Amino acid sequence: LIHRYPEVVAAAAEAHVDAVRPGIVHRLDKGTSGVLMVARSAEAHRSLSGQLADRTVLRRYLTVVEGDLETNEGLIDGPLGRSPRDATRQAVVVGGREARTRYEVAERFDTEFGSFTLLVCRLETGRTHQIRAHLEAIGHPVAGDERYGSTSSAALGLSRPFLHAADLGFEHPETEELMMFSVDLPEDLTAVVDQLRGAAEEKAASDADAGEANSAGNPAGNPSRNPPGGESPS
Repeated sequence: LIHRYPEVVAAAAEAHVDAVRPGIVHRLDKGTSGVLMVARSAEAHRSLSGQLADRTVLRRYLTVVEGDLETNEGLIDGPLGRSPRDATRQAVVVGGREARTRYEVAERFDTEFGSFTLLVCRLETGRTHQIRAHLEAIGHPVAGDERYGSTSSAALGLSRPFLHAADLGFEHPETEELMMFSVDLPEDLTAVVDQLRGAAEEKAASDADAGEANSAGNPAGNPSRNPPGGESPS
């Protein structure tokens, strides 16, 4: 980044922000793919940081979680702080910082090796590990995120959490024009979605075949051997 945009170093110094990561306005968790904001001037950095603080920046993520969520959409409103059991993790705790994550179900997968759900998550706040900690808190950890309770890495062939920053929207620091940027799922995560769709289709076909076989073995109208209230044949 510095090689391509060397001006970010001076901009970071002028804006009095993190010199270790010059230009970076917000960070993505390690292993998370997608779109990221970088400021090339001090003015841009101040504007974008202010928009983040005012919660006017649109940030949408795609994630696959373990399990089948009961509702098609919802809001996870739980304060986050350091986990009392592991200081390197975040958890919903009393006295934590306000954290709100909205989610919407995009697709469901019922497979022979478990149920999974593709979600679109929108951050209303931006706490460390927010989506990962919130989804674990409701019993649906991000697939591949072993640090936050996932057990599906091997089954899905994941070497990182299935978490992708898909959409980013903000006001241009100079023109005030609404800017929107989107990034498609990378190949490794697209392959997981394709795998889940295929596995779900196979299970649905298998369940349908089993249902037809059961119907054929006990056709409608065929009296049972021992009807309720009747006597067993002698």
